[in-house]
Amino acid sequence: MSSKTRSAFRNRLEYGAVRTALWLFTRLPARVVFWITDRCGDVAYRLDVRHRAVAEANVARVFAGELDGLEVKALVRRVFRNFLRVAAELAMLPAELERRGLRDVIDIRGEEHVRQAFGSGKGVIVYSAHLGNWEAIAAAGEPLAMKLHSVGRAMDNPLLDRLLIAHRSRYARSV
Repeated sequence: MSSKTRSAFRNRLEYGAVRTALWLFTRLPARVVFWITDRCGDVAYRLDVRHRAVAEANVARVFAGELDGLEVKALVRRVFRNFLRVAAELAMLPAELERRGLRDVIDIRGEEHVRQAFGSGKGVIVYSAHLGNWEAIAAAGEPLAMKLHSVGRAMDNPLLDRLLIAHRSRYARSV
């Protein structure tokens, strides 16, 4: 659904709910936040029939012959939970980096390969699937002396899109 077919009221309502949740996530213990995101993910899995159907079809196609129907549904339910956890972790990231430091928050693997590639003087393209918290990757750039840019599809809600870009821009330039 494009932002042109969405109502301004719906966009503002979603934006307000997300801002409230993000504010709340920065004030609660992580275990409570993740309990909340898991429950909300379960609700979203039940209610968002369109995205659930797309996700289940994609997972069934990728894992054809490996997962039965119930396993596909269970995996997609965990995907819904994970998307909300990513958002919560993004809200909590600045305080966690301040409190614990980059290397205790983000598990960086293969740094030597990236540094070697940068040493060639030609630049490097790093890409990621939606595994773990892909949004947190940008936070590793500056401390590792790497200038990062982030590329992503615009969200359907332009208010939420600007919010996400603002969060990403703390650590990387979004394009």
